Amino acid sequence: MLKFITEEYLKDLYRKEPFINFDLKTNERLTPGGRQYLLDKGIKMNSNLPTDNQEALKKQDVEAEKIKSDENLKEKKLLYKLKALEALFLSSASEMLNEDIKLTQKIIDLGRHIKGIREFIEGTCELEITTPKNSNKNFADIEVTDVYIHLENSKELLNLYYLFCKLEEFKYEVILDFEGAEVLEGILKNIYEIEATLSGMIKKEAGEI
Repeated sequence: MLKFITEEYLKDLYRKEPFINFDLKTNERLTPGGRQYLLDKGIKMNSNLPTDNQEALKKQDVEAEKIKSDENLKEKKLLYKLKALEALFLSSASEMLNEDIKLTQKIIDLGRHIKGIREFIEGTCELEITTPKNSNKNFADIEVTDVYIHLENSKELLNLYYLFCKLEEFKYEVILDFEGAEVLEGILKNIYEIEATLSGMIKKEAGEI
């Protein structure tokens, strides 16, 4: 006599003691709901019916492809975010070219630093691990308000602050999208270094140091 294994039965069984494999005996059959429950939980079915194992393998393959696709999309998003930052640093440098040549060069150098992070992710170069000058990584005190627009160098100051804010925005996106990834620590160390440099440049332009 056939015994049908239902979703409710499996849920009750799992609540009592979680399992990663389920052995289906010769006289047992899964209901559609029971089979879907096992597939959704990622539980491997050991069954005498070839179709059960084939469906489980197919489900696993689909999930693996989805994970791989999501990771590729995240990487592409990261690369284009970095390219946008590179362009932003170049644009800021271009605007200040006739104002302060030394400051312009510093911004260009920071843009190259960002390019180095991108090339590392693309696999074309090694990532240089740096030690941030500001070891506490706390830049919350950096804020440029309308008070500073009356300064002669307000254009330079606002440009630097905008770069800093866009870099902060990018940093938190990376943390959210790549949590647990091996590359995250190295990327963040480099971002902290750029932020520390920008922080010092902003404070200098604002007359704080």
